[in-house]
Amino acid sequence: MSASQRSVLIAAGIKKAGRSGQSITLTTEFDEILRDMTERYNILAKSDTGTTTADTAYITMPTDYSDRRFMTVDSYEMIWMDPDDYLKWSKTNTDVAALPVRYTVVREDSKIYLQNKPSGAWTYYFYYWGIHPAATGDTYTHLLEDKYEEAIIAGIAYKCCERLKDWDAAAKWKGDYESILLKKAARTKRLKVSVHSNFWGQMG
Repeated sequence: MSASQRSVLIAAGIKKAGRSGQSITLTTEFDEILRDMTERYNILAKSDTGTTTADTAYITMPTDYSDRRFMTVDSYEMIWMDPDDYLKWSKTNTDVAALPVRYTVVREDSKIYLQNKPSGAWTYYFYYWGIHPAATGDTYTHLLEDKYEEAIIAGIAYKCCERLKDWDAAAKWKGDYESILLKKAARTKRLKVSVHSNFWGQMG
């Protein structure tokens, strides 16, 4: 089964909310639900690739980054380094150019830092959990696994009732959305870990 189109899921959410006879546009709410799901849970696997630059100790973080998975440089899997440890190391050590073996992610800088800085151009792959992009048209299909469609539909029902100011029904559907999403994400152990450092804003 392939991922359903936006219009199909919105119609299903409106029907769940008991509002099939009404004309309601929920395209913005559809985007809000997908973004909320992927910001809070590690459920959208993404990757980014490029080439390191000699003597440049960082790579720009993908704009849709939510949490890290792993990283390779020149086909070697890199070792994760805690952001605070990287900060301490960078202040007390001379960064000698070499093949990088460690990396960290600093949200405030929107950068992936490498230790040591690269001495040449190597291909890297950065594997991460992403934030779902906004829809681009009526034929748009979401990027999540099909099992999350139940949560999307419940979320649309919640947003539908909220739009219509049916607060009791909105609260009911919001609870269902939260419960379904948590169950689906927890089943695959994709809950986000606790925040390690507010300064770095990095999921530890």
